[in-house]
Amino acid sequence: MTKCYYETLFVIKYMFTIIRFQDIGY
Repeated sequence: MTKCYYETLFVIKYMFTIIRFQDIGY
């Protein structure tokens, strides 16, 4: 359960970073 939670957190953080990069880049 903890592993799944951390994996989800990592994915959300990853997508959030990509969205922010697109915001700044373009």
